[in-house]
Amino acid sequence: TFFAGGEFENIWAVIPYDYTHLCQAIIGIDNQKSESDNDKERIKQFISKTFPITYHVPQPVITDYERLFSTYFDKAFGPNEHDKEHICQVFMHLEKNPNPRTVIRFVNELVGMRLQWHDDKYRLQNQALYILKKDQIHYSGERQDSQLLSDELFKGVTSFYPDQEKVRTELCQYAYGLEDE
Repeated sequence: TFFAGGEFENIWAVIPYDYTHLCQAIIGIDNQKSESDNDKERIKQFISKTFPITYHVPQPVITDYERLFSTYFDKAFGPNEHDKEHICQVFMHLEKNPNPRTVIRFVNELVGMRLQWHDDKYRLQNQALYILKKDQIHYSGERQDSQLLSDELFKGVTSFYPDQEKVRTELCQYAYGLEDE
């Protein structure tokens, strides 16, 4: 149906799509929420009329995220960075759906942050926590200072950060762009 009406033979187009986003675009519903049988049927009809054949491509299955993380981390910071194991554990603990893309993006953000805050007094593990919690800090809908002072900031990683007040101070510096001199 892609070239319907044209005089083209044996031409196929591969069009990747995400079912959830397609549902949102067509009907404005979220696949995670319950949708009516009528909506489900409309989506199925749209897909079957638009695409003569569909294939399901599963998400990549990575069984050793620690090795994947270590590979990208070592390329960025070298094999001698002493916070690597700590950062990897915190990342794996806080990242809901880790995949190669999220690992690469996280390491890239960490490199950018390290370039900005390069002094040795700024711990790489604290920069990692800031990156992992920045959406909560900046975009939660609550005041930024409330988020930074909240115990929610360390939810799930309390055992990784025993000196929370020092870490909190450093996170405030990152959030407000302040260097303590």
